[in-house]
Amino acid sequence: MPTLTSLTTNFFPTPNEGFVTTTSGSVDSSVDTEIPLNSVSGLTNASIFTGLIDPGNAKERAFTGVVDTGGSQITDVVFTTGSNATHTTGATVVDYVTSTHVGAITKGILQQHTQAGAHGAVTTTSLTDASGGALYKQSKYYTFVSPDIFIDGVDQNNAANTISYAKPSGIKFVVVEVQAGGGGGGGAATAAAGQSAQGLGGGGGGYSLKKILAASLGATETITVGALGAQGAAGNNNGTAGGNSSFGTHATATGGSAGAGGTSSATVATTPGAAGGASASGDYNVTGQSGTYKVRAASASGVGSAGGNSVLGMGGRAGSAAGASDASAGANATGYGAGGGGGATADSGTQQAGGNGSGGIVIVHEYY
Repeated sequence: MPTLTSLTTNFFPTPNEGFVTTTSGSVDSSVDTEIPLNSVSGLTNASIFTGLIDPGNAKERAFTGVVDTGGSQITDVVFTTGSNATHTTGATVVDYVTSTHVGAITKGILQQHTQAGAHGAVTTTSLTDASGGALYKQSKYYTFVSPDIFIDGVDQNNAANTISYAKPSGIKFVVVEVQAGGGGGGGAATAAAGQSAQGLGGGGGGYSLKKILAASLGATETITVGALGAQGAAGNNNGTAGGNSSFGTHATATGGSAGAGGTSSATVATTPGAAGGASASGDYNVTGQSGTYKVRAASASGVGSAGGNSVLGMGGRAGSAAGASDASAGANATGYGAGGGGGATADSGTQQAGGNGSGGIVIVHEYY
């Protein structure tokens, strides 16, 4: 990305800055279009000049015109501010940038920019919000992802799914996102002839978000990341529940419930999927979505239950089966904290597994 200095060689052009002279004749600003000058030293012929005549008194007028170095004058003058007046020989003429009110603006701009256009250093203490409070930069974040712990993408090889977070020096506050693991989808038994079986999808894990001031943080806080809920094996087998996640006691979330396995039956029915996990203590708490309904639409056809979504993940697709020997497994969840789908079989179809839920995550945003 180009820098400001590569885009322009003079971000605040000041070719005439500091120019001061006097008129070599009188000027009637109501009719005259030329201003004769005693000096044009430093000015460029045919360049545009913006200036003041009689600055600082009642006759002050701003004007623009074209430099005529050969005639020692400004031509094609247009007066832009002030009232018509007669300016006597010897009236002061200055470039507009040097005038007090414009110079003050330029001085203020240059507090954060160099003359060449480069931006000056901005510190966090120089920024305030509309209410006068300080604004803090977000410096980095940590991720703790089941089934292992990562810090800024580096695997910590911690099989316990817990890690200690040490409060950094100088921190103002943290914002934590706590997502629990999603439940695994249930498997489906081999379907008898003329029958079908459908497993239930796992529930999505709960989610909690909280801002925690530095004063409320302990010297260390224990982070726990919920493991994924495992799939129910092929057959009438339940999945397992997703693991709980937490950041100390400040924000907690429970894992999605396990999807139950499905038995072979010819009874037309609908059954809701596994419940989503809850959350607590955060500024924002969101319950995970339950698995969808499984449907046995006819004696030998049906659709399993899809896994429940979470705030940070999508539930796995449900298996479906219709007709002789048809069968399909539930799909794995994606993202973080979502439930796996339930499997399905129909009319002598072979037993199928459910899908895995997705593991939880804890994100810690630090502000200094």
